[in-house]
Formats: sequence, C-alpha cells, structure tokens
Amino acid sequence: MSKDRLAAFTDAVIAIIMTILVLELDKPAAPTVEALWDLRDAFFAYALSFWWLGSFWVSHHNIWHDAEQIDSKVVWWSMLVMFFLSLVPYTTRLVSADFYATAMQGFYGVVILASTVSYAQLIKALGAANADVKDYKAVCDHYVWLLNIDCIIKCVGFLFAVSIWPPAMMLGVILAALFLRKMRGREDF
Repeated sequence: MSKDRLAAFTDAVIAIIMTILVLELDKPAAPTVEALWDLRDAFFAYALSFWWLGSFWVSHHNIWHDAEQIDSKVVWWSMLVMFFLSLVPYTTRLVSADFYATAMQGFYGVVILASTVSYAQLIKALGAANADVKDYKAVCDHYVWLLNIDCIIKCVGFLFAVSIWPPAMMLGVILAALFLRKMRGREDF
C-alpha cells in the first residue's frame, strides 16, 4: 500500500467522523433562544470534539508530509487510531446527553487517551519506517515526546473527572491542545 493511499483513507475517515459528530446534535425542544441555551453543554462537547479532531487532522497531515514510505506497522497503527477516533461521535453524544456524569466523561476520556496513545505509536512506527529520511526520525521522536506530555495532561483531567468534577476531562483536552499548540509553534497551519 502506498503512503498516499493510506493518507487519503485517513482523510476520508476523519471527514466522515466529523460529519457524524454534527449529526449527533439534538434538535432544540422549541424554536426559542432558551431551548438553544438548554443545549449549551451539547454544543460545547461538539465544538471541543470537532476542534480536537481538526487539530488531529492538521497534525497528521504535517507529520505525513515528509514521510516517504510506510510499512505494515504504520498501516495497523493507523487502523487502530481510526478505530478509536470513530468512537468520538458516540462518546461526545453520551457526554452531551449527561454532561456532569462521571461515567460519560470518563468514557470520553478513555477514547481520547486511547486515540492519543495509539497516535503516538503510529508516529513511532512512521519514524522507524523512515529512519533513512534526513531528520525525520528526530522530528517523530520530538513529537512523541510532546504527545507523552499531552497524555499526562489528559490523564490528570481524567483522574479529576472520575473523582472530583466530571467536566475536568474536557478541560484536560483543552489544556493539552493549548500545550501542544504552544510547543509546536508555527509548524502547523
């Protein structure tokens, strides 16, 4: 399989996931501002998930840009990443329906963390498959280091979510994204 074919597949899956995400939003109970306001937690969960998926897509595009080849490990790690990402609309819907439920925020956190950990493994596999590409492995290793810190931030959010305040999981996702954005600087779009 070529790198371009796998990248196109990943782009398509992420686009479908983002489309499904919006389809999961509830219709307001009435055509009023108050009814829209009642859906604020759902809109927040949707916006965060959409932004997180979009950030993932941009990051994925950038790391794949300089890769020259893939191997079976890259393909299978990509499949695992897509599996976990495909659960994002479902878990977002659960959080939207019961925003302050520990189990729902915890499940959302598990999916986000599993996506991030499997993505870090994908980046490691890409670095290994492209070890002969100048500086590419070093870029991958640095990015995996950043993703490890990202996971720590999300884990703290998860622990707070399941023990003290359920929305802490979403706060952890926001803080981790802000950290990554700050650390990556201008290399992303």
